[in-house]
Amino acid sequence: MLLSIVSGTYNRKAILQRMMSSVRRQMYRGMDYEFVIVDGGSTDGTIPWLKEQSDVALIEHGALRGAIPAFCDGARAATGQYVIMANDDISFHDNSLLAAIAHLEDTPTCGAVAFADNRYDRNHHQVMSHPTRDRNGTLQGSPYAQVGMFRRWLGEAAGWWGDHDIVLCKSRTYGGDNFLSARIWEMGYTVDPVAECRIDDGIERDGMRVINNESGRADSERYYRRYPDGPLWDSVSVTPLPHDERLRILYLPIYEDNHNEQRRQKQGLRNALNKVGIVLEYDFVTRFNAHYNTHDELVHINRTFRPHVLFTQAHRADTFQARTVAQMRTDNPEMVAVNWHGDYWPEVYLDPDVIALLKWFDLALVVNANIIPEYEANAIATAYWQVGSEEPTEYPDMPRHDVLFLANAYGEERQRFGAMLKTLEHQIGINVGIYGSGWGAIGSGQTLYDFSRSHALMRNAKICIGDNQHNDGSAFVSNRFYETLHAGGFLLHEHILNFQRETGYRVGLHYARYDNDADLVEKIRYYLDNPDDREKIRKAGQRYTKSNHSFDARVKELFLELIPERVGRRERVAV
Repeated sequence: MLLSIVSGTYNRKAILQRMMSSVRRQMYRGMDYEFVIVDGGSTDGTIPWLKEQSDVALIEHGALRGAIPAFCDGARAATGQYVIMANDDISFHDNSLLAAIAHLEDTPTCGAVAFADNRYDRNHHQVMSHPTRDRNGTLQGSPYAQVGMFRRWLGEAAGWWGDHDIVLCKSRTYGGDNFLSARIWEMGYTVDPVAECRIDDGIERDGMRVINNESGRADSERYYRRYPDGPLWDSVSVTPLPHDERLRILYLPIYEDNHNEQRRQKQGLRNALNKVGIVLEYDFVTRFNAHYNTHDELVHINRTFRPHVLFTQAHRADTFQARTVAQMRTDNPEMVAVNWHGDYWPEVYLDPDVIALLKWFDLALVVNANIIPEYEANAIATAYWQVGSEEPTEYPDMPRHDVLFLANAYGEERQRFGAMLKTLEHQIGINVGIYGSGWGAIGSGQTLYDFSRSHALMRNAKICIGDNQHNDGSAFVSNRFYETLHAGGFLLHEHILNFQRETGYRVGLHYARYDNDADLVEKIRYYLDNPDDREKIRKAGQRYTKSNHSFDARVKELFLELIPERVGRRERVAV
C-alpha cells in the first residue's frame, strides 16, 4: 500500500465526503491507497455510507473519545508506506498528494510534508509558537503539520499523536499534531513545507467544534508542559530505515471507448511497472474524447509528480500532442520519455505528425519491425518490443472445443477463414468454437478484452488457431499468440516471417505452424490424432512464454537492456 489517509469524524457525512472526493480525484489508477476513518458514533448516515465504500477501513469508537485517540487508532491501523493525517473538514488541492509523495521520495531527511492552508492567506503554513534550536544552536520557527503526510515507520517510532506519551496521554483533542511534528524534529528529521501541497480548511462552525473547544486550553497546556522550550534536535536516537528512491512512472495506456471490460482486466503492464516503481496511470484518450484539457492536466501532473519515466501508448498526434511532451520535457528535463506502438498500422505510425511527435521521445517501441528502418531514418531511436500476456486471477467455467479460434470478424479474408473453420465440424466431425465480434450465426460468444474467459477457453481447447493478416515480414502477431501460450493452450499458427529472430519462438518446439488452408486441415487432423506430440509442444510453449514473454520480462528488458543501450539519461532509471 502506497498511501493511507487517516481521519476522525462525527456526524459530518457531507463534509467528510467532500474531503474524500478531493483525495480520490488525484489518486490515479495504479496508485494504491486506503482511507482509515475513525467514527465517534455518528447518527447521520455516515457509518452505513462508509461501510459501502471499497476504499475505506472503518474503525467505530461508538462514542466521542477525542481526536487524539481517534487519529492514533487510525494511524496504527494504516498500512500505507505514507500516512496522511487529515481533518474531515478540509479539501486537498489537486495533485497536492502527488507532490508530497514525490518530495518524500526525493528527500530522505524529510519525515513529513506540511500542507499549507487558507486560514490567513492562500499559502499559510503552521509554525510552532515557541522557537526551536537547530543543530547549530540557532533559534528558528519550526513548521508543524496540522495536516501532513508522514513516513509511517517514523510516525510509529514517534508515537503518532501521543496517546501513550506520559504527559500528552491525558489530552483529548488538541496538541497531537504539534506533538508528532515536534517528535519528528527531535528525532533528526524535518517537517517540510512544499509549495504545491495545499488544502482549503473549512473551519466548520458546528457542534463538533464546540465539543472540541471545551478541552482546548487544557490540551494546549499539556503540550507546552511537554515541550516548554520546543523540540530539541537529536535528543532521541532513531535508526533510519533504508531509503532507496523508487522510479516514478507516468503511464499513459490506451483504453477503447465502450469497452469497460478492458479497463477491468487490462492490467498486466501496469502491474509489471509497479514492481519497479510507483506508477501513475492517466487515461489520456478517454479524457481527450470527453473534452478534458489533457494538455494542462498532464503538464500539472508532471510538475507535481515529477516522473523519472514517461511511458505512453500514443498512436496518433492529436490525443497526445507534441506541445504536451515538449512542455513536459522542458519542465522535467531529466525524465526519460518512451512511446510504444503496440499494433500493426504503418500508415498511422508513419504519419508525418506522428514522426514529429516521436522526435520528442528518447525511445520508440514497436511490434511491427518494418517500421524500425523508417524511424531510424528520421533519427528516432527505435526497438522491437512485443506485447506480454495478461494474467487473470480467475477462470470461469467455459466450453471445451476441439478447435478454438478467437478473433474479430473484420475483413473479408478473416470472415472467409472463420467460415472455412466452421465447415470442419461436418467435414471431419470435430467441435469448432469461434469467439469474437461480428461472427453472426457461426459465432460462439464474445470475449473481446475478457482475458479471464479467453484464457479459460484456451486452456480447455485441444487446438487453438492463430491467423496472420499482416504477414509481410514485420514479425507482427496479435496478443492472442502470447495469451494462448501463457494460458497453457496448444497453438497452431499461420507462418510468421522473421518471428524466431525477434522473439526466440521455434516452430515445432513452442508452437506448430501451418502455411495455407489445406496444410491447416492436415495439421489439425495430425495433432488431434497425436495428443502426446501436442502435449509436449504445449508444455514447452507455456514454459518459454512465462519465462521470456510475460509483462514482467518485457519490463525487465526495457529497463535493463533497451534504455541503458539507447538513452543518454539511463542512470536515472536503473532498476
